[in-house]
Amino acid sequence: MRPYSYLFICLSTLFTLQACYQPKEGCLDIKAVNFDASADKDCCCEYPTLKMQVSQKFDDKVWISDSVYTNNLGLTFRLKSASFYFSDFSLLRNSASFPTEDTLSFQTRSNTGDTVLQTFINDFILVRRSPTTYSAGSFRYGGNFDGFQCRMGINDNARRILPSLAPEGHPLLPQVEKLWQGNDTSYVAMRLVVQHDTLSSTVPDTLYFSHYDFDNFMIQQTGTFSQQTGYDLILQLKINYLALFRNVNWQINDKTAWKNSIIGNLPDVFSVEQ
Repeated sequence: MRPYSYLFICLSTLFTLQACYQPKEGCLDIKAVNFDASADKDCCCEYPTLKMQVSQKFDDKVWISDSVYTNNLGLTFRLKSASFYFSDFSLLRNSASFPTEDTLSFQTRSNTGDTVLQTFINDFILVRRSPTTYSAGSFRYGGNFDGFQCRMGINDNARRILPSLAPEGHPLLPQVEKLWQGNDTSYVAMRLVVQHDTLSSTVPDTLYFSHYDFDNFMIQQTGTFSQQTGYDLILQLKINYLALFRNVNWQINDKTAWKNSIIGNLPDVFSVEQ
């Protein structure tokens, strides 16, 4: 075989192999949960999620709906149902805030009554009795943090969201508990259904707590929270109903007095740990 013929064959083979080569697509961001160091072309990154596991207890025992409980005044009652909205989740480091990042557009009510499309951080969660893990959104940050905070309820701007126009399956859609109370009150932060004694004839009372009852109540927790890059961050939010109903005098049939006592207890009700 002539030398130039051999060279031609080699070059043709090389060009054919290069033409057949397909670059491997994958995520090249080390912060992602699906990071692939062997990928050639960056795409399809999926980021870690801040997840909240909610523990609901009466003192050190798991809260069971409709069970009889006794508060610190020695008064028995039944907590039949509890619902909470939480939002504005973030980790803290040296006073800097690191929020979740997922966004979603909602139809909102403007000051003139028009409907306006507006984008929000989509970290709204609705907590009920059923034990489950709630996703507060993507969280890309790693390292150690020295605090955590979230809002009980929904902030002023998000209260303009129109529930009937929220995306399918979203927690801000109209709920059977009537957690949206109209344009003035908007979404309530907490709903409690309580039977203030143990008599079978007693009709339970439903207590709604909105921004008119308390404004901008933030759950805040100091401590070390560690996040390994590329992994979900899972935190546990604990709700203690013994603390929530401390000093609530059920013998006084006054919903306003009950609510005031409950609101005063809120700083001692919630704790967060990893």
